[in-house]
Amino acid sequence: MALGPHDYIDPNKLYPNSLHFMENAFLGFLQAVFSLFPPGVNRFHYDADDSLTEIAIEGQNTDNLMAVDTRPKIVVARGAVNLQKSGIGNGVGSKNLSLLQRTYAHVREGTVGISCYSRSDLEADRIAELCADSIESLVPQIRQLGFLEVRTTAIGQRAMIKADSRPELFVTPVLVKASVTKNFKSTIIDPVLLRKIIYGYVVTPVGLNIPPG
Repeated sequence: MALGPHDYIDPNKLYPNSLHFMENAFLGFLQAVFSLFPPGVNRFHYDADDSLTEIAIEGQNTDNLMAVDTRPKIVVARGAVNLQKSGIGNGVGSKNLSLLQRTYAHVREGTVGISCYSRSDLEADRIAELCADSIESLVPQIRQLGFLEVRTTAIGQRAMIKADSRPELFVTPVLVKASVTKNFKSTIIDPVLLRKIIYGYVVTPVGLNIPPG
């Protein structure tokens, strides 16, 4: 899974990458769900070993639809993300009355697309239904990963991908709406120095000419 850059203040911490999180969380969730399927029964058992797995579950960056593979495939990709304000000025409180340190938050609301591919049109629909049902039935568990809201919004129309590869490939999309919060803090490093600057500006304003009385 993709990781964000390290925090420049504490190199041991990773800078939170909410965009990658929205995609990778569903990717890991679906891999975990399909790994519970018994092998050789429904042909949908997932295994991290490519030689043992009966279905491919991967991100958009690793997808290769041109490869010759008769196994079904699930591709997870993040859609557009909107930034919403959480309150007045995005502020969610402060740690002290002097407001020297304040906490802010953005709500990032977007979509995650789950594309279910198969050489069989009915199988593509079946995999899409399994994905949607798994997400809907386990919403409380998915939210514990760090989501503010999770819900399946639509199972799209099945389509056939026309390409040089044979046989034809069918795809049924599943659209998931998800939102997360991203917090950040602002701190006045030297309040005494800032107060001196403000007082100096108020007492001796620059460029102000007072005519003699």
